[in-house]
Amino acid sequence: MAWEYRGKHGPYYYRSRRVGGRVVKEYLGRGEAAHWAAMMDLWDKQQRQQQTDRHRQRKAEEKALEDQLDNVCHLARLATWTQLLLSGYHNHKGEWRKRRNARQSKETQ
Repeated sequence: MAWEYRGKHGPYYYRSRRVGGRVVKEYLGRGEAAHWAAMMDLWDKQQRQQQTDRHRQRKAEEKALEDQLDNVCHLARLATWTQLLLSGYHNHKGEWRKRRNARQSKETQ
C-alpha cells in the first residue's frame, strides 16, 4: 500500500496484495477516493497491529505463568524426594523402594 509517483501528475495510490503466490498491485487512483482508501488501509493495518500486540502480550503472560508453575512443580518434587530419602527409601529405576536393610538411627537403638 503506497503512493507512487508515475509521470508528471503527482502521486497515485496502489494497493499490493498476494494472489496465488504473486504480488499484484491494484490501482486506486489519485483523487479523494484514493485518499480515503489509503486512510482505510492505514486503519486496517493499525487494527491488525493492535491485535498482534494483544496476542503477543497474552502469550507472554501465559509463558510467565507456565514458568511459575514449573518452578512450583520442581520444588514439590524436590520436597517429595527429600522426604522419601529421609524416610529410608531409594529410587530404583524410577520407582521408590524401601531399603531392605535400612540403617537404624542411633536414636531408635
